Amino acid sequence: MSKNKGRVIGLDVHPDSFAGAVLEGSDPARAKVLSSSTRVELEQLEQWALRQTSTEDTLVLEASGNAFARDWAQGRDTGQSSCGESG
Repeated sequence: MSKNKGRVIGLDVHPDSFAGAVLEGSDPARAKVLSSSTRVELEQLEQWALRQTSTEDTLVLEASGNAFARDWAQGRDTGQSSCGESG
């Protein structure tokens, strides 16, 4: 897969699964979804990330009750990361 600069990777991590999306665009209104995955087993997260992300991407992680996943995100050498809490 081609890994382009200026992409945003969104992750929603649950105790046993995750959903992820790869977007590209100059702002939310113009963003194009390049790839999305839902209900993927959590054990596949690292392989998914290696396939779908690059160090030039911005990672946005919804972490409400699963803040443990932020440790994984911070351990990966990414250019930027952001952690948001819903609710």
